[in-house]
Amino acid sequence: MRSATPDADGRLTPVAHSAAQLRIVRAAHELFGQHGVSGTSLQMIADAVGVTKAAVYHQFKSKDDVVLAVTRDGARRIAGRAGRRRGRVRPAGT
Repeated sequence: MRSATPDADGRLTPVAHSAAQLRIVRAAHELFGQHGVSGTSLQMIADAVGVTKAAVYHQFKSKDDVVLAVTRDGARRIAGRAGRRRGRVRPAGT
């Protein structure tokens, strides 16, 4: 999975997530849909993935980072669908 983070100039640059991070993002997305962001704990995410909460913290520094990864993944998916409907995908930032 790829998302984007700001570089030193404030421009968004792509970031690839590991397989472990991708599993966490997918579980978090599902749980956020069921319980909302504030109703979802990192322990709930860890339980859904089958790891410890410490393992989630090893992949993401905070719950906010998980929320950002889920949001970026959703935005990337929406942009991809919109681009396919138009017959082309525009590069990010253009």
